Amino acid sequence: MKPAKIEELINKVVVKVVFDKEKVIFECDDGCNFLMTHDQQCCEVVELVDGQDDLYLLNGQKILMAEEVSQEERSDYKTWTFYKLGAINGYVNLRWLGQSNGCYSERVDLFWVKKEEYCCYSDRVDLFW
Repeated sequence: MKPAKIEELINKVVVKVVFDKEKVIFECDDGCNFLMTHDQQCCEVVELVDGQDDLYLLNGQKILMAEEVSQEERSDYKTWTFYKLGAINGYVNLRWLGQSNGCYSERVDLFWVKKEEYCCYSDRVDLFW
């Protein structure tokens, strides 16, 4: 797996999206595969809480816009991370929530992965688009 930035999805054509509450995998027509997940360390929880119902809008579409915005709430040890992905036929807003005791990362990790690297992920997911 190779670390990635959300902006690297711009101009990629999404052919398939696989997801559950812990991960989103974008398969692109050029063979690149983009994984959004959290590398679990201990007692933290990072989950996709909203936006997954709109992921079908990206199927067969070129990503024209990709943005990330995070907001930390230190008093509650929460981090909200929002990803806005845009294509010709609409926008998808993914909202992730990370919570911990304050000692662990609450961020979403982004990676470029080869298909054989994420097969273990896609075998355990709830939905395919």
